Amino acid sequence: MAISNRLFIVAVVAIVAVSAFGISYNLSYVHGKSSPAASTDKITLVITTNNQFNKSTGDQPSFYVLSNGTLQSSSVLYFPQNQRISLTIINYDDGPAFPLGPPGAGSNGVIYYNVSGTVGNVITVVNNTNVNSSSPSGASINVSGGQAVRGIQLDNVAHTFTVSGLNLNIPIPPSSVVHANLYINGAGTYHWQCQAPCGSGSNGWSGAMATAGWMTGTVVVS
Repeated sequence: MAISNRLFIVAVVAIVAVSAFGISYNLSYVHGKSSPAASTDKITLVITTNNQFNKSTGDQPSFYVLSNGTLQSSSVLYFPQNQRISLTIINYDDGPAFPLGPPGAGSNGVIYYNVSGTVGNVITVVNNTNVNSSSPSGASINVSGGQAVRGIQLDNVAHTFTVSGLNLNIPIPPSSVVHANLYINGAGTYHWQCQAPCGSGSNGWSGAMATAGWMTGTVVVS
C-alpha cells in the first residue's frame, strides 16, 4: 500500500471510528447489563489489505491497532480487567471468506458466524467503510446506519476477531465498521485469531493467518 494511501486511511479511520462509536454505542448498550465500572476504555482495531508480507507471498490482510493517529502492531493487545471496553473494528477488506471452510463443509465453522462474549452477545454493524475511498468522483455516498445484530449471514463474513479463551467471537462483514461493548472479569493471557482463512497457501491458513500481528496474536487482560 502506498504511503500516501496509508496516511489517507489513517485520517479516514479516525473520523469513521468516532462516527461509528457515536452511532452504535446506544444501540448495543441497551442489550446488555451495565457494568459496575464507571470508566470506559476505547480500543480501535483496523483491518487493511495490500500489506506486503514477503516476496514469495505478496500482499496479505492485517489487523492493526489505531493509536494516536497511527497504525500499530496487533501482535499483543492490552485489554483492561473489570472495566467496560468499547471495541471498534474498522474493516477495509471488501471480500468475504468462509470461517473454517465454506458452508456445508461441516458444523465447526457455524459458531464463528454468531456473536459471543460481548455485552448482550450483540455487535453493531455500520456500512460502508470503503465508500469514500472507492466511489468514483462525484458519486453519491450511501452509508447505512448502525444495526445491532447477534450474527452475520454465512456468505457475508470477511474476518472474525476470536478469543476462544474468553468465549469471544466477533464476525466482521466486508467493508464495515463493527462496534461491541466488552466486560472481562478474569486477568490472563489469551490467544486471538481470525477464524476466516484469508492468508496464503492452499487452505488459506499460511502467511498472515499464522503470523502474530497479522491475523493472530495475544490478548493480555490486566
